[in-house]
Amino acid sequence: MYHFMNEDSFIESTFAEPKVSYASYQSKYIDPLTDFGFKFIFGSEPNKDILIDFLNAIFQGSKVIVDLTYNNTESTGENQLSRDVFFDLLCTGQDGEQFIIEMQRKMQSHFMDRCMYYASRIISEQAPDSGEDWNYTIKGVYLIAILDFDFKLNPGKDYLVPIKLINTNTQTLFYDKIAFLFLELRKFDKEEKDLVSDLDKWCYVLKHLHRLEKMPVFLNKRIFQKIFNLAEVGKLNKKERMSYDRALKARRDYNNTINYAKEEAMREGKAEGLAEGKAAVKAEGIAETIRANVINMYQKELTIETIAEIVNLSVDDVHKIIEAI
Repeated sequence: MYHFMNEDSFIESTFAEPKVSYASYQSKYIDPLTDFGFKFIFGSEPNKDILIDFLNAIFQGSKVIVDLTYNNTESTGENQLSRDVFFDLLCTGQDGEQFIIEMQRKMQSHFMDRCMYYASRIISEQAPDSGEDWNYTIKGVYLIAILDFDFKLNPGKDYLVPIKLINTNTQTLFYDKIAFLFLELRKFDKEEKDLVSDLDKWCYVLKHLHRLEKMPVFLNKRIFQKIFNLAEVGKLNKKERMSYDRALKARRDYNNTINYAKEEAMREGKAEGLAEGKAAVKAEGIAETIRANVINMYQKELTIETIAEIVNLSVDDVHKIIEAI
């Protein structure tokens, strides 16, 4: 029997003028974890050497990318019943293998299912038109997701999570042409003195670029020099600045919504007499205070996954509370 498992265990434009101040440009460099920043740094043909270097750091020698071709990020369904798919980035390597690169700022419903669907869609598109001979040989498909949230399916400390298809009986690799690599930036907490690998340095840049005033000496490498030169906010044209400001506003609005909902839920919960230290526990073992907070946040239309992250429960536990309302 074959399953996907952790290999270590064996392993977000239109251009309407934004109603915000350009005070958001206090940072010298753009934030690569915004939708604009991610695509600005990684998504252009003239700067594809940046993406190539990043991917090589991710693969750590198990695969070497020499060249990339950027593909259309929209995959149109074969018929009216098939839904279109929109990737953040989709590229083809020199050997025909394809790379899906996603920037995911928050956990979403069925995130893992979506990853599987994306990879399966690319595989199925390799089949030739009907009538052509085909021996079912396919090129590799690799999904790389940069995660800016706690990936609860990876409870360990490793910030790079490679997922491959293995034989669970023998713990041996069953198929090497499909893989999922999740980069958990929240788990990366290394300081300057602890940066050893290229991937360490890449994670440091992704997390801290918008906080830096100049390129640190320990990042003195041609590709990082190019990134720091490219990512200067002062070099953005008007159209790019508008897009970046909108991305920053969206991120701040999201964070403010989460913080407000959490504080409001706690206040309402306490107003109902559900003090934090109350020991009454429902059948599912969930404290009344947490149960009240979950219900309040659900009524404010927060997603199940967001609620789960706020109250530190599993998605299943949150579902059980809501279903019992």
